[in-house]
Amino acid sequence: GGGGGPPPPPAEPPFTITVTVKSASALVAAAAEGEEPPAPPPPSKASFTFAGEAEPVECDAVEADASGAYTYNLTHAFERAPGAALIQQLLTTPLAVTIFSGDVALATASVDLAPFAAGALEVASAAVPLTAVPVAEGAEPSPLLPTATIAVTVTPSAPLMTSAEAAASCVLTLTVSSVAPAPESLTKASAAAEAPFLFTAGLPLTGIAPALITGGALVGDVVWNKPSAKFFLPGATVAALKNAIKGRGSTVPLEIARYVKPGLALHDPAFAAYRAVCALCLDDLLNPGAVTAAGTALLAAPFGGAPNSCLPAAPANPEGSKPIEEEPPADGSSAWASAAASPPTVTFAVALSKPLLPPFKPPAPAEMSVADLLPPREPIAPLHAPNTATEAFRAQVLSAAGTLSKEYAAMFTGEPLEEGGKVLRRKSLVFELNRSGKYHAMKERLKEAAQAIIKERFFAGGEGVQGKYNELYVHLVEEMHGALNALGAPGTSKASDAENGDAVDHDKLAKYKALADEYEVNREDAIADKWHQERLLLTRHIPEVWCDYGAFLSRRGGFGKAEEAYKEALGCDAAWVPALTALCALMLHDEEYGRAEVYGQAVTSGAAPADPVAWSLLAATYSALERETDATNCNYEARRLQAEAGAGEETHVSTALLLLDMHMPAEACALLEQESGGEKSLARQLCLGRASLLEGVTSTAYGHLMDALSIDATDPRAFELLGDLHASEGRVAEAEEAYTHAMALGSSAAPGSLKLHLNLGATLLVAGKHADARGVFMAACGVCPCASTWLGAGVTMLRAGDLEGAEAALAEANILDHTNAKVWGYLCLVALLHGARAAEAEQALGMAFKVNITDAGLLGEVGELFQAAGKWKHAEGALRRAVKHGAGIPARLALGKVMSEQNDADAAKVEYKLAEAEAKEGGATTDAGVMAAVLGALAGVHAELGEEAEAAACREQLAAIAGGAGA
Repeated sequence: GGGGGPPPPPAEPPFTITVTVKSASALVAAAAEGEEPPAPPPPSKASFTFAGEAEPVECDAVEADASGAYTYNLTHAFERAPGAALIQQLLTTPLAVTIFSGDVALATASVDLAPFAAGALEVASAAVPLTAVPVAEGAEPSPLLPTATIAVTVTPSAPLMTSAEAAASCVLTLTVSSVAPAPESLTKASAAAEAPFLFTAGLPLTGIAPALITGGALVGDVVWNKPSAKFFLPGATVAALKNAIKGRGSTVPLEIARYVKPGLALHDPAFAAYRAVCALCLDDLLNPGAVTAAGTALLAAPFGGAPNSCLPAAPANPEGSKPIEEEPPADGSSAWASAAASPPTVTFAVALSKPLLPPFKPPAPAEMSVADLLPPREPIAPLHAPNTATEAFRAQVLSAAGTLSKEYAAMFTGEPLEEGGKVLRRKSLVFELNRSGKYHAMKERLKEAAQAIIKERFFAGGEGVQGKYNELYVHLVEEMHGALNALGAPGTSKASDAENGDAVDHDKLAKYKALADEYEVNREDAIADKWHQERLLLTRHIPEVWCDYGAFLSRRGGFGKAEEAYKEALGCDAAWVPALTALCALMLHDEEYGRAEVYGQAVTSGAAPADPVAWSLLAATYSALERETDATNCNYEARRLQAEAGAGEETHVSTALLLLDMHMPAEACALLEQESGGEKSLARQLCLGRASLLEGVTSTAYGHLMDALSIDATDPRAFELLGDLHASEGRVAEAEEAYTHAMALGSSAAPGSLKLHLNLGATLLVAGKHADARGVFMAACGVCPCASTWLGAGVTMLRAGDLEGAEAALAEANILDHTNAKVWGYLCLVALLHGARAAEAEQALGMAFKVNITDAGLLGEVGELFQAAGKWKHAEGALRRAVKHGAGIPARLALGKVMSEQNDADAAKVEYKLAEAEAKEGGATTDAGVMAAVLGALAGVHAELGEEAEAAACREQLAAIAGGAGA
């Protein structure tokens, strides 16, 4: 009831570390047998010096027991403040023990207390080896036995850290091997003042004191001769270090400074000039299981006394001290920069007691397999339908032969015995075939097959008609003999051909692939798609054909169809790596990360474990799934495999190129950003520029391409992409310049691509430089001869007025690809310009229609020339197709005039009305002259139809336009 309140809580006992030197084994040898009884060993005592203590702790002298051993039981408890500073002290300061024989120091021992930095609860050893104290020269050797040991224990009153803290912490070992070359001013100042300098290196650490290595010296022109130093990093500091170097390319700073040796009456006027920093790249520590990172780093400008420096400030000048005879650089720059031989670099090494990331471990197997993702289906049956008219003709020949053999077998058996029996049998067979109508049916089928060949390979009219008939006859006879000769031969069935890969016409596959690529380059995707499908008609059993089609569909944005094509490839070969990696990329794009994992693991775990692209795609997949450990492991494996392959590319560049080829720019950019850490390399900038072009962000693309050119201005790829950029924005002159640079930088071993040749030629053609365009296209015909290059050459000759050369070039194009609609269109144009070859022009136009010509400008030009020649029907056909494909007002006006010439005023009025609507839709952008032409034509047709009011309204509008022009 005293009211004094509750008693204060009992004070917590202080944290202590108890050191015990318990005993020592026999220290000196006993007397040998037969000698006089030896004198007993002298008394011995022990002492030790603990970290942070200036004075040693020692015990009283004790006598040896019968075996010569000593029991000291020297124990002392030291109060300390627990924490990182104490662990650092224990890590770097071993327990020093001294054993005395009488009053003379006999032996020493050093007990390493570093296990406390790894979470040890106690450091104890019953047999710490002793080392003899050196004796003076000429004195008797030390009597210490080589087997002499002591028993020591060091025990904290409580754990220095929890098990979780021990697992998160580690020990960092920092080594600075050299800073070289030293500037001449440093060597001179050091020699003049008899080496007055010591150097310090410092690495800032989060949450604890910086890691400092002191005492570096100048030897020759190299600074440093100090051993490495160890530093304890708590879990928070380890996490901060890991975060600082996360994202490859990130660095941590290492500072260097020089100080005057203590005790010298000197001060350093150039202290700030020798304070410098270098950026240490510790990327190797981000590899799974890695514990070391080493390398060199350039010294950068001095800190200049910046407050964030981790090194000690310059000491105050001692009273009466003299300045060292070295003036700092007058411009305030770094004294290190004056090293004449080469820029000074720091050679360093960083080692950790445990890795920042656990050792590499492959990701756990996916829950599904590739077979689970493929739809069940029957094996693809062979195609029995003939692919060409010639094959159809052969099939009919074989069918006819089969019919004849069956009829013969039904009518006769064995060989004829009578003379002339074979002739009689043939007459009887012909009679029966005629009577039953089978002969007529066979003849009609063969006739239809022959007509199909005529349509496919020949056309009537023009020169050399008889020669074509002769050629047709020879072709039909050869095909008939070929079919009959193969009849009954082994392995000639269509089914066996389809099942046998060698039976596929690989030449046609390659030709159709080239045509598909050519049309894709020309942005005629529908026709390119047709050629890919033609390849599939040749064979559906080759996975590469399906993969080519899948890649094309992906570039067109048809990712769903592309997925199905790649799955068809897996139906042909379940371990086809291009299909598996492409499907992994597609699933990544569709955010179907579980399926992406299945396809990626199918490569890395089976089909191609050494494929860095698959590992890279898996890394992106796991990153999206926020499985960071798996993502890191896959990234590491991709980098390792890329380095082993010696491809010379950044790890993710090959993967980014795959994604860009499939038109997935966002995924490619994300992958590149993840890898580089902001570093600008040529391959990376080219990929980023290409990705920005695909996304339509031309300003960003321009920046990346300029960066690429700043890295290597002799790489043609950057100029070609720059040309694409300018062309996309209608800057013809700039596009021409960029494409020309790209072409000039190509070599004979690696000439420009078909795309580059066609783009440069087209740009020159638009610019009206026909001679230059002709040179480019003719060069292209030598490098990559195809219909497009010969077409380009023919068009340039046509525009330059060389009709003979144009016709020859277009004929070459037609031979290489007789389905090219533009080639037929320009052949028609050439025939019309010749003036007296209207029949050939009509025939060429018919072929152009047959292969679905869509070039509005070319059709309009052809239509107007037919109109000028009075060929109204052909003019109408060409002009109608022209306006269907967006030809514009002039083609509408020409079509209206053609309809008027055919006495169809109503149809002419429709076209003029449409032209008027189109002109009004253009508004202010429509030329007044064009509007006047439309209104004039419309007024005329209204008048012709007796629609005077409408005609008058058109004339009023015409007058208003004329008045506006006069004003």
